[in-house]
Amino acid sequence: MLVRALEREGVSCEKSPLGWKPARALAKIAGLMGVRRLPFLANEEPIFAHLNHPWLNAFYPYILSRPLVTYSFDLWPDTWDEWQKLFELNRPRVAFISAKVPMREMQRRVPQVEFRWLPEAVDPVGFDASIPLVERPVDLLEIGRSFPSFHERVREPLAVAGFHHDFPQPSIPALRPYEDVVKAYARSKIAVCFPRSMTHPDVARGVETTTFRYFECMASKTLMIGHCPAELVEIMGYNPVIEADMEAPARQLVRDILPRISEFQELVNRNHAIMSSRWTVAVQAQRIRAALDEVLSASCRRGTCTII
Repeated sequence: MLVRALEREGVSCEKSPLGWKPARALAKIAGLMGVRRLPFLANEEPIFAHLNHPWLNAFYPYILSRPLVTYSFDLWPDTWDEWQKLFELNRPRVAFISAKVPMREMQRRVPQVEFRWLPEAVDPVGFDASIPLVERPVDLLEIGRSFPSFHERVREPLAVAGFHHDFPQPSIPALRPYEDVVKAYARSKIAVCFPRSMTHPDVARGVETTTFRYFECMASKTLMIGHCPAELVEIMGYNPVIEADMEAPARQLVRDILPRISEFQELVNRNHAIMSSRWTVAVQAQRIRAALDEVLSASCRRGTCTII
């Protein structure tokens, strides 16, 4: 979605040669030798790279001659040292990070790089929001990271009450055809949305951030139940999530929400409209394009995106 949005912004795209094993081996050798910049190859046209793993050699061969603009997510605390090393070695001109806490931490650790917050986003055009909540066959959808303490407390009461509770496997959406994920949202009245700081606090270690799931739900006009990260409130200007009653989540669903699901149609309509106007991949692409333009020299006219 982001690549298509960047192309619409006039950013040309090319596939990194590191998909070829010999090229990866050469990049590793160059990295071990400490070869990062070759001034005689200097090219002022910047390159944009999307990276969600701290792979030190991910930017070859572009790092040899071209300035970098990067975007990264999943910077959990146990990886901060690795990310710090990546940014110190590769020195991007602008480094976008999806969550505020690691963005600020990297800025503190690597002051030579300019870090900026760029939350995750989706393209609402790619989702089906056409089915009203009352006509959707699935009452509750759990997809992605599991939250057993919530799941086990609602599973049996929903079944006893005759509600359709869908928790497809595999639980990681990346392992499912994305078309199936889109269809699952479109068929569901409610989706469970908790941040990693609640589902896996040992990994998040206090880092609360908004993720694709929230935006996928809003793009699908699916009602969210769980917890709203502060970042999402900042983006939307209000809390678009029904906060789960962790003392009695089954009662909240069975008694207070599902029998009155039509009353929440206005909320999901509002979520869709506000998200579509404020935060989509198109807005992401505009900010990335602006950063590329900042880095460009007066003689350059466009940046290039590489898919890594």
